[in-house]
Amino acid sequence: MKYGIDVAKWNGVIDWSKVKLANISFAVLKVTNKNNRVEEAFERNYAGATEQGITVGVYRYVYAKTVEAAKAEANAIVQALSGKKINFRVWLDMEADSIKNIGKSRLTEIINAEADIIQAAGFQVGIYCNTDWYRNVLDSESLKSRFPFWIARYGTNNGEMQEKYSPEAYAIAWQYTSSGSCEGVNGKVDLDVAFSEIDVAPVVPNPYTHKVGQTVYYSSYYDRATDDISKAKFAGAKYKKGTITAIVNGARNPYQINSASIYLNDGDIREVITVKASDAKYHTVKAGQNLTVIAKMYGTTINAILKMNPSITNKNVIKVGAKIRVK
Repeated sequence: MKYGIDVAKWNGVIDWSKVKLANISFAVLKVTNKNNRVEEAFERNYAGATEQGITVGVYRYVYAKTVEAAKAEANAIVQALSGKKINFRVWLDMEADSIKNIGKSRLTEIINAEADIIQAAGFQVGIYCNTDWYRNVLDSESLKSRFPFWIARYGTNNGEMQEKYSPEAYAIAWQYTSSGSCEGVNGKVDLDVAFSEIDVAPVVPNPYTHKVGQTVYYSSYYDRATDDISKAKFAGAKYKKGTITAIVNGARNPYQINSASIYLNDGDIREVITVKASDAKYHTVKAGQNLTVIAKMYGTTINAILKMNPSITNKNVIKVGAKIRVK
């Protein structure tokens, strides 16, 4: 078990040399604020902690209510961490009252949207929350198949660790008080322990078997990229056919089909359909037609057409009389 603190600008100017002498092995630093700007103490705290050899993680208080807002939060984090070594994960802090009642499904979508971007940049992701959020607000059973949890659970919050409140059975880290004290930090500070390794490897994109643009037959599928095998759905008596339109890095079921809520893993795919040159189909653009209209005509997607026609640089501009491949 290793000891740590988590801090933000509210903790003032920290003497990290004294923190190191206080047997602190890791520090989790607030990285960005509500406005997606770098937290004003972050650079100072990052420099001070790393100079002392303290392992660093970061956290972001999540406010996003939509996937688009989640992506904006994630992109701000990635930009702030450019060139930095973050060994103890990027923690998505799930505790904002403003998003507490938007539903487990939406919260899972938001978490996954942020994590996909952060992990694509090479950083490991975890979820921070209290026991109420873990048990009642989040779909923790689903989420813990992809993310470790850091749990806030204080007991009487007297500044001391109270073992009977330990979440070690379901978390890798525990924030055991918000009323602690630590040499080098003025006033009260959050104190933490880690039950597992604090120095984790960066994310390396998986060498996926299949690629975007491939058309495949599949026998089963999932509604979400993060669903475990218990949520697999049978595709039907005959295999279904679809085109891989996206790959979700790090997910259990990484292959998204037809830009829809259909996700596959390698075990779901039965055959890759190879299109022979003689089977290729072309369409001559007529007046009033755009890619949306043409895609519907041939039962395909705009993205699939764009991949077959790299000469189309603007999906909103296609010339009348142009011959484009649609299959």
